[in-house]
Amino acid sequence: HAFPGVFVSRQRTLSDRYVLETAIGTGAMGTVYRATDKRSGRMVAIKLLKSMDAADIQRFDREFQIVSQLRHPSIVNCWGAAKTESGEAYFVMDWLEGESLRDRLRREELSLEQTLAVGSCVLRGLSEAHARDVVHRDVKPANIFLEGNDPSRAKLLDFGIARHVFAGETLTGTGQFIGTPGYVAPEQIRNQRVDQRADVYSLGCLLFRCLTGRAVFDEEQVLDMLVRVTRDRAPRLAELRRVVEEAQALFVELL
Repeated sequence: HAFPGVFVSRQRTLSDRYVLETAIGTGAMGTVYRATDKRSGRMVAIKLLKSMDAADIQRFDREFQIVSQLRHPSIVNCWGAAKTESGEAYFVMDWLEGESLRDRLRREELSLEQTLAVGSCVLRGLSEAHARDVVHRDVKPANIFLEGNDPSRAKLLDFGIARHVFAGETLTGTGQFIGTPGYVAPEQIRNQRVDQRADVYSLGCLLFRCLTGRAVFDEEQVLDMLVRVTRDRAPRLAELRRVVEEAQALFVELL
């Protein structure tokens, strides 16, 4: 993972096996570390839950249950979970070298061919998840990783807020929506029932960003953006990028 790492001042070893070396990213629920597997000697990524709250533990367990059943070249591989002696939960993923799509887009624009390559990979990964009735619910550039910095080797990351389509439970509070402004589907904003179509919408927003360099609804205020998502039609790509007619033909062929 290409993040500016922070070395662990005092190395920890989990389960007498995984030596934590560098903290490479942190989120609301957990911190991801680069680590060494003492048994195999290879590098791995460890996601360690920061909270001991029962609801957070439930979300973390659900993420592992979901991602561990998905085996696809376009989805990061997760292959183990455990708890420390003090009760901290963690799971183990493949270590990836490269950069996130978010970082790439911050540095430079993608070409049409690169956008198509990313879209093809993400579509295949989502198809695998959707075939197992899993909705990612947070498809965005930060959750797409370009292995080896190669758009044709894009992988879908972070199933932290994913859920099964037919799951009856919800772990979100009343009136809250799950997702990221700029990529979240209207039904998520309205806190309605979400299925695979929400991921398709988010992927469309992601591809729009890759092709135009801007969000579908490019508002400074998040609330204004969310209102427009639920109310307005998206602008036509052809108004923003002249190569869109060629892109549309290629996307139709791809799908």
